[in-house]
Amino acid sequence: MTAINYLSEDGSGIYARWHVPDLVPPNRAVELLFVFESPHVDELRKGLPVVGTAGRSALRFLQPAQPKDRSLGRFVQQSHAAGDGRIAILNVSNVPMQEAAFVDVEAPDLGEDEWTLIEKVRRSRARSISSMRGAVTRAISEVLVDGLRNWLSGVATRSDGRVVAAGTFAQLMVAAAIPDLTPSPLHVPHPSFYQWNRMANQELPDLIDARDRFRGQPSTAQHFESIHGG
Repeated sequence: MTAINYLSEDGSGIYARWHVPDLVPPNRAVELLFVFESPHVDELRKGLPVVGTAGRSALRFLQPAQPKDRSLGRFVQQSHAAGDGRIAILNVSNVPMQEAAFVDVEAPDLGEDEWTLIEKVRRSRARSISSMRGAVTRAISEVLVDGLRNWLSGVATRSDGRVVAAGTFAQLMVAAAIPDLTPSPLHVPHPSFYQWNRMANQELPDLIDARDRFRGQPSTAQHFESIHGG
């Protein structure tokens, strides 16, 4: 099926022109591994993950002192170039999962039915892959899960490192890829629509923990344990 072939693209196949590579430092155990959904308009244009509005909003929350036009993806890319490999970024899918991502760019040869299936997977609120409705939907999901599992297994994390799954879709896929991931991943909202900066989300423990780790500070949980001997 074309949709499965498309979502299986590793950067060397017929859909390589739409493949946006992850940001993973070579030969380095990372401290913080962000997992997002898929590239969109800006990511496709620039060939980098998390460089659009959501990426700029995310960095504004994580490092308010950074220039407002700098994105999380660009920050991590520049950090890697400077020899700082503490942070990595993965996408569940390295090709866009939304037809709307192809603005002023030729789109891949997928039919409307295939985009509908991909969108169904992306928007699924199922608790597990097996509980998704439809054999084709589950097959598409398994392709994404298999790819993510390979990436997660290949990215070394420090013993105290954490995976940060951003958004419901990424959280579902990370759980399906490595159900017994230890330590358990941090669950945070997707940074789109300025969610990380909303007042209502400023007390979310996992989001605060991710921010502290991003800044190289002891997390709130670690600080509590150091005081109380946990």
